[in-house]
Amino acid sequence: MDLRARLDFAPDAVILAQGDYPADNGLRHMIDTVPHLIICDGAVNGLLTHSSRRPDCVIGDGDSVPMDKLAELDIPFIHISDQETNDLTKSIKHCAERGWTRICILGGTGRREDHTIANISLLGDYHKMGLEVRMMSDFGTFVPTEGAVTLLVEEGTQLSFFNIGGRPFSARGVKYPFEEEIFAPLWQATLNEATASEVCLLSSDVILVYVAQERKHPK
Repeated sequence: MDLRARLDFAPDAVILAQGDYPADNGLRHMIDTVPHLIICDGAVNGLLTHSSRRPDCVIGDGDSVPMDKLAELDIPFIHISDQETNDLTKSIKHCAERGWTRICILGGTGRREDHTIANISLLGDYHKMGLEVRMMSDFGTFVPTEGAVTLLVEEGTQLSFFNIGGRPFSARGVKYPFEEEIFAPLWQATLNEATASEVCLLSSDVILVYVAQERKHPK
């Protein structure tokens, strides 16, 4: 499977979480033009500050929603009080139930580091739900992958791999290639670099690929 990582990804829906609102013009354009926009309840003020786009709905347990503002703007609020999942997962399930399987998460990183780690770790779960989900920020993109994947990037692109499944995996077309390695500690397969326009990955379980915006020019 060929996989591109960045703005040529055309999602069915964007979920805006309560992390840092993107400054990147391409990501802001995605918010303004995506077919469906879902907001986690704590991210409402960020959207209203930076965009005139009105979301399909706001989802959460209601602990940080300006209800008067939602009523004024006629924005639907879906109250889900389940404390076993976070607002991001509630929003993902909402999209999946409506057949929106290509999903971009924005605002999933920044601010609270514990929220950031939790949001990133959930990407593997969403992948196993049969969804094509990516988490994008001003600095890069997290892509969960599994099986044989060709990542199409520019030479010099900075890459990191996170072996959340704990199974052996391989990478070719990178500065530090490896075959059937496990890399149990999360840091061990980070800080790599694409040496070709195609990076070939092979895994028997989910891995997370981080594709940084940063690119080093080949010498």
